[in-house]
Amino acid sequence: MVWLQQWQKVRASFAHTPQALRLVWQTNHLATVGLALLTLGGALDFAATAEKTSINNVTVIGDDRQTVTGTLLVAFALDRSDDPLDPTRGWRLEARTEPTLVTGDDSLAYLRTVAQASAYLPFGEEAHTVAAGRLRLGAILGGEIPGVPAGKRFYAGGGGSVRGYAYQAIGPRLPDNTPIGGLSLFEASAELRHDLTEKWGVVAFIDAGAVGTDPTPTGDDYSAGVGVGVRYDLGFGPIRGDIAIPLDKREGDPSFQIYLSIGQSF
Repeated sequence: MVWLQQWQKVRASFAHTPQALRLVWQTNHLATVGLALLTLGGALDFAATAEKTSINNVTVIGDDRQTVTGTLLVAFALDRSDDPLDPTRGWRLEARTEPTLVTGDDSLAYLRTVAQASAYLPFGEEAHTVAAGRLRLGAILGGEIPGVPAGKRFYAGGGGSVRGYAYQAIGPRLPDNTPIGGLSLFEASAELRHDLTEKWGVVAFIDAGAVGTDPTPTGDDYSAGVGVGVRYDLGFGPIRGDIAIPLDKREGDPSFQIYLSIGQSF
């Protein structure tokens, strides 16, 4: 595979709040064979945070912590599907790794890595029915909580993750239901998509996911949701509406969730 530096977009951006300052650098390289993209980059974060914690089963604000976080980025994406918004055949692969060093009030070095694969199998030449599957795995090696910044931890739940649950609702939580995030991630989805007419389609799906505080999720970390949805083709891609229910409903979780967006869920 020959790589072309079709664009090497070096992006330096600053985001400043009373608690944080961030410098980001990124460059992209496009391959000549297929839709493959290699991304290299890095970030430097200066932050002063006071994270929520639990004491005697009561959620309180912890001590202020000042940290400097340096992150390198290597990411790769390969798309061999036939459509970016409504794939009916082919597959996709994404992988991302981020060596990170935290200094300041906390001192920690860890490696954050995540990968996702999805595949699409049509039935019949016209592909009016498509079986689709997705698998996403992540791990933070050498990390610990709360040493790993909250924004770098793994979360699951929501329309692009595990449907049936609110955004980031899967995984460990504080007594007030604030998500803590985790050091490991598992997500899997299976969908059966069927076109009723040229414009309208329906889907049935099951999603599962887990966020764990260990290098790999344990049995108690897993949750699943099931649901159905409709699709309407806008010409450039479908608009989707899904309704899903949680199979592992916890205190504070709604009985169902509704999701609206553009394009298939994966």
